[in-house]
Amino acid sequence: PDIDEKAIRHPDVETLVLTLGRAKATALLEGESGAQLKREGAWVLTGDQVVVCDGKMLEKPEDEQEARSFIGAYSKHPPSTVGSAVLTDASTGQQWETVFKATVHFDPIPEQTVNRLVEEGEIFHCAGGLMVEHPLVQPHIRSMEGTMDSVQGFDAASVCELLHKAAAARNSAAKLLGSSKVMGVWQAPHSTRTLCDIFGPPAHWRSSISSRVDLRPCTLQYAPSPRPNGEKDTQ
Repeated sequence: PDIDEKAIRHPDVETLVLTLGRAKATALLEGESGAQLKREGAWVLTGDQVVVCDGKMLEKPEDEQEARSFIGAYSKHPPSTVGSAVLTDASTGQQWETVFKATVHFDPIPEQTVNRLVEEGEIFHCAGGLMVEHPLVQPHIRSMEGTMDSVQGFDAASVCELLHKAAAARNSAAKLLGSSKVMGVWQAPHSTRTLCDIFGPPAHWRSSISSRVDLRPCTLQYAPSPRPNGEKDTQ
């Protein structure tokens, strides 16, 4: 949903990205699709990300001059990304959230490369104009503290942990209510579970996750598939 992100401000960047993630979840659940998401018991994943460089918080560049200024400073002042993930159980409103960070160290980026990035225009959709995955940018990355997916705004390990906690909470609630099966979630027989253990292989997710730097609102819903060797749900 569209929210006025500029109207939500906070001097602490971690608090800011979490507040924006919560605001997006609220807007989505109160929007036209909210009732359906609640009926389906969907997981709603939202978040936000900003770039911090030389002590300044950078969001999406508003014009060419600002984009050039952002990129030009990166070789002198390594930019750090601060992102959030907020997972909401649409049926109960319960939320789990986390913040993830990364820092990228750049060599000077040639003006010719900056010109091409500006012409393409994709940098205007990224916090700080930062596109570490771009083929024109990668040769100028000296080192990175953190993961590539974290810099891009979707830290898979962090989201996996949130989903694990959310699934456990839903399963616990179902047991208290005496339910034999919980929203199609398969309970793996082992204590160590990955994202795929909880929700099945990625091919069976129905998702609108954006792996770009701006993590837009999305939902994760489990699409049941047959278990190996005819194994059935154990819940």
